[in-house]
Amino acid sequence: MHNLDVILDEIKEHAYKCVPMECCGVVINFKGKLKYKPCNNKYPGINNFILDPHDYVEAEDMGDVMYIVHSHVNQPAIFSEVDIACMNKGNIPWALYSIAEDKLVFREPSEVVIDYIGRTYSYTVQDCFTLIQDYYKQEYNIVLEGPPRDDPRDPLLGAGLYRQFLDYGFKEIALEELRKGDCLIICNSSSEPNHAAIYLEGNIILHHPHGRLSCREVLGNFWLKNTWKCVRHKNFINDNS
Repeated sequence: MHNLDVILDEIKEHAYKCVPMECCGVVINFKGKLKYKPCNNKYPGINNFILDPHDYVEAEDMGDVMYIVHSHVNQPAIFSEVDIACMNKGNIPWALYSIAEDKLVFREPSEVVIDYIGRTYSYTVQDCFTLIQDYYKQEYNIVLEGPPRDDPRDPLLGAGLYRQFLDYGFKEIALEELRKGDCLIICNSSSEPNHAAIYLEGNIILHHPHGRLSCREVLGNFWLKNTWKCVRHKNFINDNS
């Protein structure tokens, strides 16, 4: 790990300036010297952050990105489950500054996939779609792409994503054709499709409802009644096994 003492004061100043929200930024190798670039935190609440992608692009244009940085205000200098999940989706180490402990710590991303069950909910980091992405990558080595989603205040939680499911490698199938690995697109307390689940067999689904832990659940009346479409990935359309 690099010694960030030369820019620690800048990180701390940014962290205090952003209270009660978390700060976020990047450390850049700018012409052979480490430089801290503060970024805009687009998360609307506290105890989390969404780094403005436009700021990140600007940082990449300035030099090589060495670290993603964020702060904790009242929490210790320990990376949260959501921090680790988000970090593991990239290949850049993170630095965390805790105001409460006046401490800077580091962590490298790993290839370990957090278990499917019991994930805490964080929109775009650990939600129903990222669970499906992780499941398909881990179980089938299929990388599922999707449109950018950067506004957790969207009351439909990005309903457009689920209307576009068929554009991302899936084909519609009949409910009675469901088998392991197929997906259900669901209208969860909404007139628009805004949720998705994986069918596991035995009338069980794996999903991550908004505001809850990811879980297995019986495909009962509520989920059946609100299912908008059932879909199967194109790689399995001709697989009759």
